[in-house]
Amino acid sequence: MDVIQFFILFIFAILSSIVGSAAGGGGAAVTYFGLFLTGFPTHIAIGTHKLGDLGHYIFTLRNYYKNKKTSRSIVLPLALLGFIGAGIGSLIVISISENILNKIVAVILAITLIVIFIRKNIGVKKSSKSFLWAPSYFFISIYEGFFGAASGIFSVLSLTSFKGLTFTEAIGNHKFAGVFMSFISVIIFIKAGLVNYFMAIPLFLGSLIGGHIGSKIALKKGDTWVRSFLIVVILLTILLLLFR
Repeated sequence: MDVIQFFILFIFAILSSIVGSAAGGGGAAVTYFGLFLTGFPTHIAIGTHKLGDLGHYIFTLRNYYKNKKTSRSIVLPLALLGFIGAGIGSLIVISISENILNKIVAVILAITLIVIFIRKNIGVKKSSKSFLWAPSYFFISIYEGFFGAASGIFSVLSLTSFKGLTFTEAIGNHKFAGVFMSFISVIIFIKAGLVNYFMAIPLFLGSLIGGHIGSKIALKKGDTWVRSFLIVVILLTILLLLFR
């Protein structure tokens, strides 16, 4: 069964990382589906995913950096907020009802979808900035720490809506900050004994491959394509969360 699980998780990790790197988020829901399908308890699934997901940052960060979609002045404050927020979220994960959480996230995603439809230029063209990017990103980071499905979508929307970034800029900067979020979360889950190291290997390898493919697609297709792809990912994530 371990060999079958290994292969299944490898495939799901590739698909997950393609989605996450191309749309900025939504990929975690794919990985969680694979982990739940192969019988992982929720908390171990979260911890194992967070360790394995570190792989997708390697090529994803390189590709967005090479295409000048990142800025040190943006990444540093995001990394600080993300590190603190994700740490808090990881510490409180065991106190949240997963069923209730899924419904809440699905509703928020539906609102996100409406916003993207109404504001057609969001993430496609530069827009005005607002101080709300900091508190919104911080609270999203807390959610990232204790579950994370669709957190990337929320982060990208926060940065496009309140920081005035385009979709590819938002994804690139968020991915750099995501390294710090994942790092603190992984440490906490490891200390709690909630990581399956063997099954984190196919997740790491799959996300390494998928991250390269997804980021290349997003950068080649551009912000308008990312907007359309993001809408599809949001719809599928809502269905997965509601009917899981």
